[in-house]
Amino acid sequence: MTAAPHCNRIAAAPVALVLLAGLIGGMGTAVAAGLPGGFTLEGLGNALAVALETSVVEEVLFRGVVLWGLISWWGSGRTKQAVVVSALLFGILHLAPDGPLVSDQAWSAAQTSGIPWLILAIQAVLKVTQATLFGVLMAQLVVRSLWFQAVGWLRARSLAAPLGLHFAFDVLYLGIPLCIGLSLPDSYLTGSMADVVTVAVTTLLLAAALRFSCRQGMHCGQAGGSC
Repeated sequence: MTAAPHCNRIAAAPVALVLLAGLIGGMGTAVAAGLPGGFTLEGLGNALAVALETSVVEEVLFRGVVLWGLISWWGSGRTKQAVVVSALLFGILHLAPDGPLVSDQAWSAAQTSGIPWLILAIQAVLKVTQATLFGVLMAQLVVRSLWFQAVGWLRARSLAAPLGLHFAFDVLYLGIPLCIGLSLPDSYLTGSMADVVTVAVTTLLLAAALRFSCRQGMHCGQAGGSC
């Protein structure tokens, strides 16, 4: 049975919530750092470059290679499981930054007082949860795409929607700090309560986006939602 035409469209509510999460994430990161500078064109260029690189690499790897590979291995009957596993891998690997697992400042504070270890643990769980939810949302866009059942390279067109949304999310989340002269942190585990609150709020927004997306999937009779 063919789904109704409106079921093949991207729902506005999940997209809006994902973009709102990106905006709050970027603003929260900037505010936590004290808003050290003003907007610069150089910062904008860096933001666009980082967002483009991150979105392309992560979508091709996790929603392309990993997700498609799992579905090919397990079969289309286990698409939900493939969505969850690929998203969970995406979430866990967000704890593997360019630098140390825990920032030097947070490590020193934890060694001195011990209290920041709880903050770091909460921050780690929230970050993995946030990235996993985002991964599920991006994977849903792939498996619900009209191009997902295509043969050969035409199937790659199913990555277009998650690529675009991921790019927009990163422009907001990573771009806002970069545009005002901040450097991206070497680690997501900073030990900062301000960063914990930012990740917590964005995680709740992504959870709400997933809930709306799952409702749309059930309404349209779609199986690729992991819901």
